[in-house]
Amino acid sequence: MTSGSAPPSTSEGLSIEDLKAQGNLAFKRAALLKRTTASTQYLSEAKSYYIQAIQRVGNAKANASNLALGCALHSNLAAVYLQEVPPQWTHAKAAADIALAFNPEHVKARFRRAQAFLEDNREGLPEDAIRKALADLLQAQQQEPANAQIANEVKRVTRRLEVLESKREIPPPRQILEQLVPASLLDRGSDCLDDHGYAWGQSDSILHVFMPAQGRRLSKASITCEITSRKLHIALQSAEGQSKLHADGCLHKSVKPDESSWQLEEGGLLLHVELAKQDVSEESEHWTRLWHDSPATNALSAKEQRELQQMASAACREDAREEKPAVNEEALRRWKAAMPGVEVQWADTSLDSLRNLHAAEKFPLAASAAE
Repeated sequence: MTSGSAPPSTSEGLSIEDLKAQGNLAFKRAALLKRTTASTQYLSEAKSYYIQAIQRVGNAKANASNLALGCALHSNLAAVYLQEVPPQWTHAKAAADIALAFNPEHVKARFRRAQAFLEDNREGLPEDAIRKALADLLQAQQQEPANAQIANEVKRVTRRLEVLESKREIPPPRQILEQLVPASLLDRGSDCLDDHGYAWGQSDSILHVFMPAQGRRLSKASITCEITSRKLHIALQSAEGQSKLHADGCLHKSVKPDESSWQLEEGGLLLHVELAKQDVSEESEHWTRLWHDSPATNALSAKEQRELQQMASAACREDAREEKPAVNEEALRRWKAAMPGVEVQWADTSLDSLRNLHAAEKFPLAASAAE
């Protein structure tokens, strides 16, 4: 038997209602024999009966009875797709969509479409799919408030979304910036977080712009980032599609768009934009501001910082040369007492040096020969 074609001996001459009944019978048998060869055969048979019945309904007069049949048949076909191994989630959803087009209040079709969205509750399911499933389940629950299966599924899916929400709880923007951004990347820049939602810094060749998430994690779909040689446009959209943060304007100097980029970091906690400087010469690489019309920072350029460090190092070396060790007066007194007649001045006051000096005083010729 092939999928989608029931044996002619059992389907020829059957009415739409009979085909539906045969499909229901095959589906029940498949449910009793789950995950066996016989179950697979019964599911294939049920699908064949339902498809034939749907084809007949498509050619029949569009009256209330046939519309109701079309809804039930597509809902049942969705149930078959959900039970197949592996389940055909996309086909199940499509069949349930058609059933709900016939009758938006059909509870079983609504429940089965929710199951198709949930894909057997697999890990890594997009949150959007889970929310769509919950929406279908809540509508089904409105139609049948006493249905325990639907109520249990609503609770389970709601808990799953609550877990996702708890994982999405994020610290304040200031804390994100302090914890995730090294201070070196904010060097020679400006903190505009409180007023404009971003902070920036620079190295000799790269400008770094950071925008922490506010309230909820960022996603690529919520971000618009356009970089040209003299312009930067950043827009962050809220879940409702409205603009949350906006940074747009002409840059202070030119950048290289092809070497610039942006990325989300730490699971959407931080947007990091890297702008490659066009002019990286020592004289011109420093940016005193990000935007051409924003106030200048007081930060020193990299060249000025290096010159300042060199001046500080030179001053330290000069101080070291001028500094003299303290004279140990007590040691000098003892040495003078031990070596009468020898004039001890401040210089090398080690014992060996003094002895050598004493020997030179007594034996000047020997000292000259030693030299």
